[in-house]
Parts: sequence; structure tokens; C-alpha cells
Amino acid sequence: MAEGDLGSGGGLLRANDAKLTVFALANGMDLARDRDERRLEWYNGGLERGIRVEPGPEGKLTIHVGAWPFGARERGAEAPYADDVAPEALARTLEAAIERANALKLD
Repeated sequence: MAEGDLGSGGGLLRANDAKLTVFALANGMDLARDRDERRLEWYNGGLERGIRVEPGPEGKLTIHVGAWPFGARERGAEAPYADDVAPEALARTLEAAIERANALKLD
């Protein structure tokens, strides 16, 4: 794979990196960029919380939310949130995903 090639969905993720960066900064989150996904993470209610963004079908994005114990190596509870998010609806969807991630409890 050539340098700079981020895989089949890399272009879609790169195209949305500015939106994700601004959203993370505005909401006090960390943003991690991996080859096939982007992760927004924060701490709330005694747990680490996160939103995972991946390329989806037909130029859309797939969103998952999760929660796990602070410092855990495993991610813990994760749930699909939305699987057909248009890039223009990303910020609005992420705002709602924060609420869903903050509501997750570990068994």
C-alpha cells in the first residue's frame, strides 16, 4: 500500500477529518485517526466513552458508541448507533451519539 493510502474508506475519512477535529475540540474530546476508523473519546460518569466512525456503504458513514472502564485495554460495551450517516449530517449525528454513549452502562 502506498504511503498516504488509507484503504478503501480512507478518502471518505480524510474528507471528514476537519469536521471531526473541530467537533472534538469543541466538545473536549480526544480524536484518534486510524487507517480504517476515527475515534472520539472522553471521560464521563466514571467510564471512558467513545464514538467510532467508519466508512459505510455508498459514501455514508457508520457510527458506533461505546463505554469501558478507565484505563482498560479492552473497549467494553459497544453498540451500533447509525449506519448510513451522510457527511453533511455528521455533526448533528455525533451530538446525539454523545448522549447515547453517556447513557451506556457496564454490566
